[in-house]
Amino acid sequence: MRSYEDAQAGEGLGIAATRTEERALAVTGVQDYASSLFDPNESVENGGVLFALPSLLSQGLDKLFTSFRNLPNGFYGLHHILMLLCFMALCRIKNIEQLKKTAVGEFGKLLGLDRIPQVEYLQTTNTIANYCATIS
Repeated sequence: MRSYEDAQAGEGLGIAATRTEERALAVTGVQDYASSLFDPNESVENGGVLFALPSLLSQGLDKLFTSFRNLPNGFYGLHHILMLLCFMALCRIKNIEQLKKTAVGEFGKLLGLDRIPQVEYLQTTNTIANYCATIS
């Protein structure tokens, strides 16, 4: 059912882009980043990585949120990107390019978003490349 809804959303802004109002606010710079909203879902692919979140926080993940400068205003905040990178490592996704083979809507559910950023966004943002180098 979710795959069908994600595909239907693809006719507008892109696959699984269902939070159109927040995306419009982010483009105009009205909001800093989208809030994480977790809806009740069943059978989310790679959902088990959420069990590792308390361990990540106990190891200092929250300190990373304040040790880097914030990203420019947009839909994705720094915490979304850092969580994505952590979840990629837990899912044994070794580089950003491999995200093209994942279900963007399913992975977005893990972050409380409608989808994850496009690979091109992550590749062209120098800040993201610096975060990847620092974390690995």
